[in-house]
Amino acid sequence: MDSLIGVGEDEPRKIFKILDSLQQKILKKDLPLYTIELHFIKGCAYRYLSKYDSVMHHFNKVIDLAEKYGYKHYTTNVYRTLGDEYIDVGLHDKAIENYNKAIAIHKEFGDEIGAITCSYDGLIEFSEGKYEESNRIIKKKLPEFKKSLDAYVYFLGIVALNYRDLNQYDSAKVYIDKIPNNYLLDSYYNYHKNSLYTNYYLKKDDIDSARYYNKLIKAFNYDENHIITYYENELNIAKRNNNVQLQLQYADSIEKIRSTQLKKLKTDQISNTESLLQYEERIKEEKKRIFQHKIFFMITILVLLLIIYALFKRSKRNRIKQEHIIAKMQQQLQETVQELTKIKTKSTENSQEEIALKIEELSKKHDLTERETDVLVQITKGLNNQQIADKLFVSVSTVKFHTHNLYSKLDVKRRTEISSKLMYSKK
Repeated sequence: MDSLIGVGEDEPRKIFKILDSLQQKILKKDLPLYTIELHFIKGCAYRYLSKYDSVMHHFNKVIDLAEKYGYKHYTTNVYRTLGDEYIDVGLHDKAIENYNKAIAIHKEFGDEIGAITCSYDGLIEFSEGKYEESNRIIKKKLPEFKKSLDAYVYFLGIVALNYRDLNQYDSAKVYIDKIPNNYLLDSYYNYHKNSLYTNYYLKKDDIDSARYYNKLIKAFNYDENHIITYYENELNIAKRNNNVQLQLQYADSIEKIRSTQLKKLKTDQISNTESLLQYEERIKEEKKRIFQHKIFFMITILVLLLIIYALFKRSKRNRIKQEHIIAKMQQQLQETVQELTKIKTKSTENSQEEIALKIEELSKKHDLTERETDVLVQITKGLNNQQIADKLFVSVSTVKFHTHNLYSKLDVKRRTEISSKLMYSKK
């Protein structure tokens, strides 16, 4: 089953057919455990399709079934995976909450090594771009991580990536070289090693070596994003050689792959899927609305009970006035409902105005141009570059130019950080 998780990452849609065909061959006594693992793998597959409603549905199934059949230790995979995902989008409190759940369960079963694999020491600093602080924390913990080779290798890779982002490729190479060869068969480590080596030799002006390791990226048959990295490296090599023709060729290749990716997204009907950050915000708003509806319902019931009670008391005293009393109480109920509806509408309007004010504040604070502000508004709506270009009637390259300026001015490295920065910015 472990090997199927990798298939789910690379070809998430293919995994569903494989799992359905396997279910016919499972013995009845093995069915509970198989079902738990099936839901976990499906959750991972949906994660790579950015369908977080389905991810949470299958992960919650894992938790429920694991409790029911006595496989609680399997839930650590769910909590650790969610921790990794929340780290990626900057929801650090949620990430720590899930990592700690995984660690607690490992310790409950006396699994010290498992608890170490769920460590998040230095990861938050890494995701925030605090590379020196991340390395300081991780390097101090490396002796402890050695108890689990998987954790040790993983954090060696994080240290190497920190040094890469600090533009210290000599140090990055030292740590990537510590990773055992058998781990380099994994696409994650192999890709980062070859990518680091390419940039290392490019910094040394050893173009032949840089080209050699860059070709290994392509030869290992990575996904389209890694092929883009290959072409970007070749583009940098061409720039070093002042080869304009190759520069145009590789730039064109990058654009074609990205265009193909966009068409594929539209074909698979997942171009409008929400990010995890947007999913969490939507769930938060839904919970808020449900709470408001409950309050609304309780108040309505209370008013109705008061009306019934009042009608009962008054009908005893004066049956002649009964119709007048009913009409009056109904009017009071209608007015109460209208007032509650106004409160709900006003709450929604205030939320929209708050978002607009945050965008305006952020624009002034970071001296954004009018067009950069327009692009920022569209990014917060979850639109991709092509959709923003269509919306603003400009080219994709123009959108990329303004997006690059936004990254620089807002001091962020990815889109999700822009949404996070806007969401949690203080007035």
